[in-house]
Amino acid sequence: MRVIGVTGGVGAGKSTVLGILEEDFQAYVIQADQLGHILMEPGEECYDAVIALFGKEIIKKDKTIDRRRISDVVFTDKDMLLKLNGIIHPAVKQRILDLLGEQKEAGREICVVEAALFLEENYHIKMLQKTNGKRIIRNSVMKSGMCIQRRKSGSVV
Repeated sequence: MRVIGVTGGVGAGKSTVLGILEEDFQAYVIQADQLGHILMEPGEECYDAVIALFGKEIIKKDKTIDRRRISDVVFTDKDMLLKLNGIIHPAVKQRILDLLGEQKEAGREICVVEAALFLEENYHIKMLQKTNGKRIIRNSVMKSGMCIQRRKSGSVV
């Protein structure tokens, strides 16, 4: 199974790429941001920990977490943002791995993971680049804005 990582800023075309891969290539698409929201729903893995961090005042009448209240805090308090990320990011990464495993077992040929934080979260990836007319694969570990690469010339995906 091939796993493709998609990242980029607002307006970069991520949604268009995801749509094409899903529709034209029957790729299974995983969006990390959506998983983060799901993991904060009642009964999900991060629900209790997020409430413990921010207090019961973030619980809405329907028992869901008021993400707007959380965002009001984390956009002004970097320490709280780091604590929230410490709860959400490991759970999202594990859920992505679980979903990829399920899709591999089901015989899926292509999975796509869209995540804004490939760099910050040290994802191990392969990058396809074109150099002097040759395609090369770079096995990379993305760490804190740096890319550590091992190159295989002439490899074709």
